[in-house]
Amino acid sequence: MVKKATEHFIFKNNIFEEMAGTNSRCFKITINIEKLEFSNITIKNCPMSYYTGAFYFVSSSLPYTIEFIEWKFIGNTCNSLLCGGSGIWISGRYSDIKNFHFIYRNCLWDSNHAKHDPNISTIGQNGPRPYLHNGCGGAIQIGFTESRANIQLTFDECEFKSNTADKEGGALAIQTTKSCRITNCIFTNNYASTSNGGAIFIDPDFKNEYVTAARNPNIEITFSEFNGNTAQDGSALYITGQSA
Repeated sequence: MVKKATEHFIFKNNIFEEMAGTNSRCFKITINIEKLEFSNITIKNCPMSYYTGAFYFVSSSLPYTIEFIEWKFIGNTCNSLLCGGSGIWISGRYSDIKNFHFIYRNCLWDSNHAKHDPNISTIGQNGPRPYLHNGCGGAIQIGFTESRANIQLTFDECEFKSNTADKEGGALAIQTTKSCRITNCIFTNNYASTSNGGAIFIDPDFKNEYVTAARNPNIEITFSEFNGNTAQDGSALYITGQSA
């Protein structure tokens, strides 16, 4: 754990391969700092389990912008309720994260699988969440839960290929209350096997009564390519909700 807000935490140029275990298989990092550098991390070929890694921010009310630069997720399978096929969990350590902006730049998600497991409990800290299920976001799922629904997202010059979700969002499943920007990205051969959004699934009106923030996001998808994605409905894009 990095304790002081003045420290500079550098996490880059690391490879995690075939990491097994019940939870947080590659790393579990609790941090309370403003200066972060996350770049050139590869997580690949991790067999099915819960999270591949976890970040917990102690001072979660601060207005953070966090950049994930040149991260690669290749051939991982996850059955966690949230996070999707790549399995990275990010939240506040003692409270919900707010005023955060996650930027993914020049990242790759290739051949990851978000596995649906109906036996995993959907009861959270505040109570039951009957509309929550796993298996969303073959590459990555962000939002829905009260601990990380109120964040802003940017995906810039990222590539998503051959990811599979058993439920919504073959590559991306986004259920947040704030703005989402996807630009200069490539989506190829992603698959939502039993639901909607072969490449992208976005739903700002997700049903979680414990999320009370206003839902008025701006959704921007520009200069991106979609090739060979498949779903029951919306093989490239599926965006729903009155708040969109």
